[in-house]
Amino acid sequence: MLHDLVKMNIAQSSKNGVSGKLMASTHSYISVLLVDDHEIVRSGLKRFLSTDNSIHVVAEASTGSEAVAFAEMYKPDVALIDVNMPIMDGIATTKRIRIVSPKTRIIMLSAHNDSSYFDSAIRAGAQGYLTKEIDIKGLVEALRLVMKGERVFSKGFSESIVTSRGEALKSLPPDIQLTKREQEVLELVVKGMTSLEIAEKLSISSRTVETHRFNLLNKLGVKNTADLVRFALSNS
Repeated sequence: MLHDLVKMNIAQSSKNGVSGKLMASTHSYISVLLVDDHEIVRSGLKRFLSTDNSIHVVAEASTGSEAVAFAEMYKPDVALIDVNMPIMDGIATTKRIRIVSPKTRIIMLSAHNDSSYFDSAIRAGAQGYLTKEIDIKGLVEALRLVMKGERVFSKGFSESIVTSRGEALKSLPPDIQLTKREQEVLELVVKGMTSLEIAEKLSISSRTVETHRFNLLNKLGVKNTADLVRFALSNS
């Protein structure tokens, strides 16, 4: 259902127009790559998405390797990727697509309401994680939201993640202060950007980005990127 979709717009407007640049597209429609090893799922998604003139399915892939090849060929705006696929799963596929088509936004589709899959999806660079119970109206809205630079999660899932895995973050001292640059880096990490992409976006060196990431981990008392994202979600 549409009301079961949660949008997470962590990034705030900045003077250098970071958010606007992420939203740029060279065409008037949203180009989509469908990735699922079940033909009936792909066909159903394509049929429903095709009813919206603002969305165009440019390719379908039944395997991770096909998805990577199509992503490199078509450079789609968004890739809808099933988490569970044989040989190369959705997580590995996401990592590869981030390399060959870094501007492609990725939404993971999963039947699993499990934090380990969520963690892996975030680390791989996905901008969304939706359970397959979401209806077509909610999915279309999710596509539009990620094109605006937002992150999307199924409501029940995101709530369970923040509740069950955010205990360490809840105990943080209230006087922790992040510098403006650290906040900018955190916002871009949450968007799924790599250190190199963040460096280019902020016009700083990748080594400087790594330093900021290291400082964020220490200040927030977390261990990895997934925990950084959970911190941002639970404090937005």
